[in-house]
Amino acid sequence: MDKSKNESHTIPVLNSLALRIYSDTRPFNWKIANLQKGLVLVLNGREMVEAGAGFGFPMLQYSDETYFSGTAKVYKYLQNDKTILRKDFFIDMIKRNTFKNMSLESSKARSILDYLGQMNRKYFRVLKLKDILVKWGVGTSFSRGPSKGKITFVYDITGDTIKVKADFRQLNKDKLMKISVLNEQGSRFFRLYRDSNGRILVDEKIGSWKLVNADWASITDLEHKVAFKLKDTSGATFYRGQEFIDGFLDWIGLEYEIDSGQSMFEYPIKISKK
Repeated sequence: MDKSKNESHTIPVLNSLALRIYSDTRPFNWKIANLQKGLVLVLNGREMVEAGAGFGFPMLQYSDETYFSGTAKVYKYLQNDKTILRKDFFIDMIKRNTFKNMSLESSKARSILDYLGQMNRKYFRVLKLKDILVKWGVGTSFSRGPSKGKITFVYDITGDTIKVKADFRQLNKDKLMKISVLNEQGSRFFRLYRDSNGRILVDEKIGSWKLVNADWASITDLEHKVAFKLKDTSGATFYRGQEFIDGFLDWIGLEYEIDSGQSMFEYPIKISKK
């Protein structure tokens, strides 16, 4: 077992492709700079995660707050022909929506947000509401909050397959409503969605947090050179998503939403490269 402060491990997967894990919040991109990440995909030495959460990352919706991880420990194991990475995510960061210097939890700020939304619908129908709100000062930040315990993710890497196993048994589940497991990389290289029903979507047509009604779905570049593929999994609701706003959002991925009562969750990720 290998453990140290601010460590990283890079595991070769296929020719010119690798997976990387950090114990700190690298690569420090945009609004999620101070959040932990799951596995980062590396192509020809370049990290492809941009402002995505990586493969296998938890998001927790409590009745009063949305929680993420800002602190973690990582471990590396070698077992015959495979590498096993483990990451303990400490659930200690709270999402905050802001307008200028005000929290959107305040009634005054919420009124301002409602007004901006009405203005957009009336005068800017061809523009995305989120783009407008960001330009007008609406943002997201993450601040340290009381710990909700930890979630352990184990990434079992064999060849081109990652078997992900999440353990929620050390998580404080009081007022917990749902758990999301995110699998994201950057949206400027990965731009195309495909699924087993034959649906093909590109860029913003993918939508944000849209239900997947298919046995499997994949995300790839436009030339189909690199892809990651996930399956619809028992005990979870399957979603797709993509968002890009320069300097703010840059992610594309496939997510699972699971019941708060589950203690374990497992799924595979298939990586392919031409």
